[in-house]
Amino acid sequence: MKGEILVSIIMPAYNVENYIEASIKSVLNQTYSNWELIVVDDGSNDSTAEIIKKNQIVDNRIKYIYQTNSKQAKARNNGIKNAKGEILAFLDSDDLWLPNKLEKTLNLFDQNNYDLIFTNSYYSSDSEINPLMPKFQTMNVLDTEYRGKTAIKAFIDGNKIPILTVLVKKDIVKKVGLFDEECVPAEDYDLWLKLLKEGYVFKSVSHPLSIYRVQESSSTAADRFATISVLKSISKNFTYSDIKQIEASLFLTKWIRRWIKTCLTPSNIDSLKYYLKHFNYNDFILSCIFVSRFLVGFNIFKRLILKKIS
Repeated sequence: MKGEILVSIIMPAYNVENYIEASIKSVLNQTYSNWELIVVDDGSNDSTAEIIKKNQIVDNRIKYIYQTNSKQAKARNNGIKNAKGEILAFLDSDDLWLPNKLEKTLNLFDQNNYDLIFTNSYYSSDSEINPLMPKFQTMNVLDTEYRGKTAIKAFIDGNKIPILTVLVKKDIVKKVGLFDEECVPAEDYDLWLKLLKEGYVFKSVSHPLSIYRVQESSSTAADRFATISVLKSISKNFTYSDIKQIEASLFLTKWIRRWIKTCLTPSNIDSLKYYLKHFNYNDFILSCIFVSRFLVGFNIFKRLILKKIS
């Protein structure tokens, strides 16, 4: 399988003239050669397009697609729709792969019938990175299998997957509807939940094969947990009964409390009401707290809600 299978690598790109050359080079340097790199330019207005096209001339395995600025979930979906490979991989245009990333991960598809495989990753905020000599901290991914209710419970606790490390079967991604473009910036987390919900099996590997470049301007910099999108995804995919059945109520409460602490404003109280109703938190005391919010003021209301939901 490994020697024959085509891997479609999806790379969204937006104004990354300072980084994308190195990211493309890390793909060109792979020890496994049967791949196509689909770079989706998300409306860049710097020299990103020129750099991609220059590399296209050197290697015809690189494909270039342009779209008006629509964020990376749509860029990834655009790439998937144009992918010819059976296996998908994802690499953002400022991140890097070690040379044996594809070869080592594909070996696991040969050995076992996994649907998605991900690995550990280094991370660094350095401007200059040599992927041949990584000396950075890692993301602490462990050797684990994720399947069934225990896997869903683990992911309700939080995202386990660095997307730049993933290899996943294209047909199952298409079956669950690709990335949800309304769940940015947690569209990857939402995809993992959808796949686990359908019974697909994940494998994680503790060996780091990628380098995630930490950027202050990343889409999750203001809220590194992407709380709004994560809670939206959980509520979209699971009911109160689902959460209770897999014994994930404590993890859900953690997300709701985080949402209240970091996201709640006087203008989105209706969203809080929706989540509390959807996950069956409503009771007489909560109703009284909501009724009294105009009397006690917003800050006291917020403290009362947090005290009740604990």
